[in-house]
Amino acid sequence: MWREHFDGYQVPDDIISHPDLTDVSSKAGTCPAFVLTTDADRFGRQPVPVLWVEHSDPDDRYTSTPRFVVTGSCGNEAVLFAHETDDVGAIAALLAAER
Repeated sequence: MWREHFDGYQVPDDIISHPDLTDVSSKAGTCPAFVLTTDADRFGRQPVPVLWVEHSDPDDRYTSTPRFVVTGSCGNEAVLFAHETDDVGAIAALLAAER
């Protein structure tokens, strides 16, 4: 889904191919978004942790956040992880986030 809505974005293979992550990106979002597969059916209806992948070029980002951000609940909760280059750390933060 992220390619359909965010064509100019580059999502690392570690995220795309991770067996426990599901792409929940939509045109209503600001960047590609991924959740645990076990949370995918609740995304948008109930709070779930989300891994956001911003544009690789900071000048083309909708927000001023680092490239990889994990939030506690659909973007409305505290930032649990934020890093410019550590996509593997973002995956680990998402997997470890409380539900």
